[in-house]
Amino acid sequence: MSFCVFLVTGPRRSGKSMLVSCMIEEVCGGRPHYIRLAETSGSKRQPRVGYPVNTKMAVATATWVDYESARAFEVVPDVLTAVYRKDQSACVVIEADSTDRNLQNAYSYDHQIFLMPSPTCLEDVFRSESAVQDVLRSALQDTTLFATEMFGLSDSDGEAVGSGTGKKPITSSDSKDCDLQSLLRSPMGRSLALRAQCQPEYQSMVDNDLVVINTGLGGTGAVTDTAVCAIERLIEQACSSSNASRPEVYLCDLGDRDDPQRHKLFEQIRLRYPFHAASAGRRHKGS
Repeated sequence: MSFCVFLVTGPRRSGKSMLVSCMIEEVCGGRPHYIRLAETSGSKRQPRVGYPVNTKMAVATATWVDYESARAFEVVPDVLTAVYRKDQSACVVIEADSTDRNLQNAYSYDHQIFLMPSPTCLEDVFRSESAVQDVLRSALQDTTLFATEMFGLSDSDGEAVGSGTGKKPITSSDSKDCDLQSLLRSPMGRSLALRAQCQPEYQSMVDNDLVVINTGLGGTGAVTDTAVCAIERLIEQACSSSNASRPEVYLCDLGDRDDPQRHKLFEQIRLRYPFHAASAGRRHKGS
């Protein structure tokens, strides 16, 4: 047995707590450690009436951690180190909102699950074309300023990159568009362009092992089907661009234990759970 960490993220009110509770009950079998991470600049607050609220969850420990995004790379390893010192063969399930991109890279999680409500329209997940262009131009400007400050980059006339020279400053519309096209031709630019299509809380979607679209929350019908197709197409493009493994996508109702797609989802989670053979044996013994 080894130390194993699951990260469950997604937008607010997507059913993350339900998924975690179902994982603990149906997959873990033992007593995993549960951690709820809440960014201090967000709207999530610890319940006043004690924690955890769901006392039915069979967990070894339940910890609420308020943290600042800038300190995610320090806080997450510290919290997990504290668990490891107590239980070196533990399974840890972390729940967090998906608005903090630092959190995704703050630790080398063993498995990552992204949960989202079934979209009612494309705008739930995707930005408008004009908003995408604004995000990309902002990213280009930030990249230029960073390179100038950190590496002292300058053009052949000694002007800092991004400051512009002569009668055609870099801030002119045509220069911006030219630089933007150059950025988009690079591997980093292509990856950025794909992620920029998504609303902020959905940008980490492609970095997960499993993507779960919870039909128990959100819309159904032709519009939802169109949105789901667009999500799957984006994931395929993003993973092809970066040569990364494509996350598996599951469209299911987490609250419906008879949903066949839900069965498939939890079978995949069991396969990723390092103690599944032992926990299955315990369940069989007690039945």
